[in-house]
This record gives sequence, C-alpha cells and structure tokens, in this order.
Amino acid sequence: MMGVKKVIAYKLGVEQHMKFLTDLKAYKAYVAYWNSKFTK
Repeated sequence: MMGVKKVIAYKLGVEQHMKFLTDLKAYKAYVAYWNSKFTK
C-alpha cells in the first residue's frame, strides 16, 4: 500500500479560525462552507 497512513490533525477553536479570515471573501467562503454542512 502506498501513500500516507496517518495524518496529524488539530481541532481549532473559533478564535484560531478567525486569524485566517483576512478579508471579506475568505469570511464568506468560510461561512458558506460551514452553512452547507448544516443544510444537508
């Protein structure tokens, strides 16, 4: 089997996410992504 067997991941809080939302376009994409998770 080739490829990655394990990926280290971290759960981020809202405050940490907000640091990456540097402009309105990024914020809208973030909100749209998470809203799509709740409408399914």
